[in-house]
Amino acid sequence: MGVRGFELLEEAVSRDYPVAMLTAHALTPEALRRSIELGARTYLPKEKLGEIVPFLEDVLTQEYVPGWKRLFEKLGEFFDARFGAGWQEAGGNFWREFNDKVGVEKWVITR
Repeated sequence: MGVRGFELLEEAVSRDYPVAMLTAHALTPEALRRSIELGARTYLPKEKLGEIVPFLEDVLTQEYVPGWKRLFEKLGEFFDARFGAGWQEAGGNFWREFNDKVGVEKWVITR
């Protein structure tokens, strides 16, 4: 029986645990968005697990917004390469509002 990541995320967030989502597969814009909506503090794809230490430090020491800002500043180009240029546009206003909330200047969608 496998672990259902989003169910585990919901349970951990309901207990006020800081959560880092780690994915071995299913890296999609929708999974990234759902992790954000459910309260994860970061989301790290398997290709970046070698860089896990600074992201876990953020999860444990930073609040929600600074941790996501650092993730997108460091991995924004990775997500663009993985999902394709303009992938955030398919998410409607969600990504625009999220970028504004966390203050990611480099990755803000052109309005």
